[in-house]
Amino acid sequence: MWQIELTKYAITAATTAVIAIGSTLLAARLALSRYREEKLWERRVLAYENILEAISQIHEFSETHLNANYEHREVDDQKDKALRDNIQAANSTLYAARTSEAIWLSRNAIECLQNYQRESDQASRAMDWWEYIEGEYDASSKCIADFTQTSKNDLKIPTV
Repeated sequence: MWQIELTKYAITAATTAVIAIGSTLLAARLALSRYREEKLWERRVLAYENILEAISQIHEFSETHLNANYEHREVDDQKDKALRDNIQAANSTLYAARTSEAIWLSRNAIECLQNYQRESDQASRAMDWWEYIEGEYDASSKCIADFTQTSKNDLKIPTV
């Protein structure tokens, strides 16, 4: 009789152990899956943030020069140099976004950047400085608005 009780106890213990191990493995797999998803989402957010920052720096350059022109003044040399340095870094960021960083972007985001590039290239063909600055201002303004909305859609960020 004690053998039957011992067998029941062994079966119960083995069943409990199998369920516990299975539950632990399933929980670990789900946690790892969630961790990966969060890391990928964070990487995508970083890519979108870097692009918006780069476009904003380009926009700041044209806006600063336009405002100076409207106010009949010059942008001081130190500020102009800082803006030009920022623009070089921003253009590098945008180039990376269209190439190596493109895996993190949606098709709509890439199209937005391509549209900006076309409009910026068109502005650079202007015959004078102010026409170029106005074209670049318009292109960057449009890109900021479009890319912000695209980012919110792609990252599923609710609009307020």
